[in-house]
Amino acid sequence: MGEQVEEIDLDKWQEKAEEHEKKKEYKEAADLYAQMADVYSQDLDQVEAAIPNCEKELSMRELAKESFTVLSETRIKLALFHQAALDFESSEEIFQKVLEEAKGLNDKKIQAECLADLATLFLAKYEVGLEKGMRGEEEENDEEREDQVDEEELLKCVTHSIAFGEESLKICYGGDTPKESMNSVAARSANHAMGEAYMHLGETEKALPHFEQVLEISRKSKSEDLPEILLSCAKAYFGAAEGVLPEKDDLDDEAEEDLTEEQLKEKKQLQVKLVNQSLALFKENMEIAEADDVEGKSTSLAGFVSCYELLGETEKMIESQKQILEIDEQQEDPQSIIQSLAALADMLEEANKPEEAMANYKKALELAQKEDSEDLIDTLKEKIDELQANHKESLQPKKRRTKE
Repeated sequence: MGEQVEEIDLDKWQEKAEEHEKKKEYKEAADLYAQMADVYSQDLDQVEAAIPNCEKELSMRELAKESFTVLSETRIKLALFHQAALDFESSEEIFQKVLEEAKGLNDKKIQAECLADLATLFLAKYEVGLEKGMRGEEEENDEEREDQVDEEELLKCVTHSIAFGEESLKICYGGDTPKESMNSVAARSANHAMGEAYMHLGETEKALPHFEQVLEISRKSKSEDLPEILLSCAKAYFGAAEGVLPEKDDLDDEAEEDLTEEQLKEKKQLQVKLVNQSLALFKENMEIAEADDVEGKSTSLAGFVSCYELLGETEKMIESQKQILEIDEQQEDPQSIIQSLAALADMLEEANKPEEAMANYKKALELAQKEDSEDLIDTLKEKIDELQANHKESLQPKKRRTKE
């Protein structure tokens, strides 16, 4: 991802594809257009350039009278390129067309794939709309914006995602469907989309079984994207754990009075169970992560921090944050280092270690001043003043003993 496309190579492929087309060697031309589309699709900034090449590939395969399966796979790939370019309308139109053709031919495999892809499409549409809405809230004169987000329409995307996912799984787990369909890409995609959709609706009890299916299928098939799946599922379990009980302050003031001692105990036990499941998945991801997968390791360690915080295991939380800081220092990213130092200092202060907290705040401030980060400088100075005020005695300079 992110690499520049080599124009010279693509020009040669283009010429060769056109030569094959003139000679009516349609399959060879289609293969070259497919290669060009794949090259462009590796860079999200250039994914739109993949679309015309994929359209040419499709037309060549139609002229070559390729099988329905091959044509469907090409159309699905074209739909996915449109989706990556955020052209959801075109993507949905193509998926629906393939789905109708598959139904006419009673091709269960293609039907399941299209339905799962539609579930993923509507989930992506919801998440893009949600992000757009959040950005809109931050902008001034939001009421005058032409691209305001319709919340009702946005929620329909989630329900559509669940509905398409359910249809896909009915085929995958149906009695007249081959056994391998239960562990297919379609089954995994549909379960993942439904799990995420239910999480967006706050229905974690319905979401978790789908994530369990995703994990089972991914492990059995030894999927290349297992690290990403592990992180996604770990976050889902953590989100479920957070939802078991309200925030501590809210619990003290409101919810605790409405719960019996036994109910509160059961909820806390469930929360601990879910956090430990999340922690186990973060740890599994750390174990299989590639040596150069810095982002994956940092995400897992951030997961450790959140889990240990919810479990009240302060020392383990601090140790995990120190490991995040080590990674940031290795990457020599000043902004990340400042944020990690400040986060570590916050934790140390909460753990009643004011001297260590002060040392980390000062390191962060020194680096922020070097980077001329005004907002961070002001924030860190406030934190240092607050820490100094709260721990006057322990932060007083030690007096040297004088010889009598």
